[in-house]
Amino acid sequence: MNHPSSQSSSPANSPARDRFARLRARFGPGLIFAAAAVGTSHIVQSTRAGAGYGLTLGLLILVVCALKYPLFRFSADYAAATGENLVRGYGRRGRLLVLIMFVTSAIEAVAAVAGVSLVSASIAAWVFDFQITPVNAAVGLLILTAALVAIGRYRIIESLTGILVLVFSVLTVITTIASLPALTDGTAPLFPPFPLNTENWSFAIAVSGWMPIGNTAAIMLAAWILAKTRESGRSPADARFDFNLGYLVSVVLALCFLVVGTAVLHGSGEALPGASGPFVTSFVSLYTATIGTWSSLFVSVAALAVMYSTLLAIVDGFPRMIGEFCAELITPDRPENSETYYYPAMITVVTAASALLYFFFNAFAAFIDIVTITGFLAAPIVAWANQLVISGANVPEAFRPGSGLLIWNRLAVVLLTAATLGYLYLRLSQGF
Repeated sequence: MNHPSSQSSSPANSPARDRFARLRARFGPGLIFAAAAVGTSHIVQSTRAGAGYGLTLGLLILVVCALKYPLFRFSADYAAATGENLVRGYGRRGRLLVLIMFVTSAIEAVAAVAGVSLVSASIAAWVFDFQITPVNAAVGLLILTAALVAIGRYRIIESLTGILVLVFSVLTVITTIASLPALTDGTAPLFPPFPLNTENWSFAIAVSGWMPIGNTAAIMLAAWILAKTRESGRSPADARFDFNLGYLVSVVLALCFLVVGTAVLHGSGEALPGASGPFVTSFVSLYTATIGTWSSLFVSVAALAVMYSTLLAIVDGFPRMIGEFCAELITPDRPENSETYYYPAMITVVTAASALLYFFFNAFAAFIDIVTITGFLAAPIVAWANQLVISGANVPEAFRPGSGLLIWNRLAVVLLTAATLGYLYLRLSQGF
């Protein structure tokens, strides 16, 4: 027997489903990139920047994000245009470049996973009132997340981070708007001077290092783009749109946390603690005291969504990246072998990050500063390397950057190098 109602509903729903499928195909790696970006650099460093210097460092955040844009853009374009991961692109330029990038990436991988795990666990303990030591909570959360990622791989990462990015973006904007009246309540100037002494320069470099994200995330971005292409396929234009959206979200939210830090802490005389647990609890407590107790849930959930989405992204991204390096260094003629190294790389990163947590969790702020400064020092190298890759003969002419973008990236290399040399000069002249 025929059922006209079901037959008629199918054609009507089909265009809607097709539109949704096409829309969904456009998004993925860019949002995962945003999830990875909006983490420690935003909650910790942007908040500290607002607390110490008001809105003054907002210009620094914008300039640094603008300077780093080409190096990430080149990564997205390379993967979409060639179907190769970025490490294979480095390999085309010589083994030495692969080794340099591998050392830089491995250090950042272990440090980033440890730091993000610590902050995520501290926020989770605050929200759910867990009575557990910070290190045990961080290691436990890291192991559970690694198990989840290992089982679900790219599909679960895309699904979960997409939801979390939407949640934390909406809640962060609400939180920022709620804090705006407090900007005018204090007596401290919103744009205080920022003299370039050693202490301030070190802090500016620390803020910039992971702004909007660590530079080796360019390698992870390329890997996610390839994974998305294998899952559903999409055009290079969609890949670029997705990346640009994710990058914009990460920059806007960095400014949001700067505003919140300024509104809540600047001129208050309160100093954020150096350890991760007290840092989180102090920040949420001060915020709710300033804005009102009603905001506690918004701040806590937004912070948890921000950090856990970052943890999900990097627990998948760094093993992908290290697997690609292993394949390039061990079997350069078979880059597809990177999948073979994915699980061993994940186990190695989780083990090394867990070990690191037991030594640095009491010096949380100093630990994050060291890692982000290291990331900043590597920025000119990554920007230069990615320009070499996107300009290679294997990249179709239509996808190579124009002269404007190349000049933009060269300017970034020069300015980032000058900032690095200035920092090293100050440190050496006054002693480390």
